[in-house]
Amino acid sequence: MIAQHENAGFCFVAGNPAYLAPEEKQLDTQSRLVDLVKGAKDRVEAAPVFIGAEGQSELTSELASRYDAIPFMLLDGSIQSRISELKSTVDNGIGVYCPYLLSSATNEDRIRLLGLYALRRRWVRESLRKIGIRTNDIRAQISEGQRIDESARGILNDALQALALCDEHDFQDRLTKLASAGAKYAAFLPATESVQEHERLRQLISDSAA
Repeated sequence: MIAQHENAGFCFVAGNPAYLAPEEKQLDTQSRLVDLVKGAKDRVEAAPVFIGAEGQSELTSELASRYDAIPFMLLDGSIQSRISELKSTVDNGIGVYCPYLLSSATNEDRIRLLGLYALRRRWVRESLRKIGIRTNDIRAQISEGQRIDESARGILNDALQALALCDEHDFQDRLTKLASAGAKYAAFLPATESVQEHERLRQLISDSAA
């Protein structure tokens, strides 16, 4: 694929424990990342290599320096400060993973399509536990399309404002701030596969470029 497409590359990310089999959880994440990055660069030196930096910032800096790899971070409320901390040790730029939902503005749709993504974050689960709500209950309610508790909706909606691009009005401003902090790449993932969603993103990026 890389031989056929000049813009192809690699992205190696440590799996979220919520999606790993028991035997996968026993693997040494750091040694696996080192092997994968080294192997990719040995075989296809010119291809860009992105590395998930979550929980691996020290190793990511080392691999970025040694192999010209590109740290890859998840969008959240602290992303600008985290980029600033890392960019002094990185020459190739930094990438940011940006889930988005732009064609629908309702809070219910955001929770239905992105609520499970928000629940991957420990701080979101802890916020729910503080008000006496179990994560498993909320996860089941979202999966089954049930209406969830109002206080839980508030926590999830606040979290999604930081974890995803859900507001057309501040889309350009958030991208500008990411770029100013030192981000060079953005990977956009739609919360739902629809022509409208892709088209709205295309329009907003076009407007930003203009």
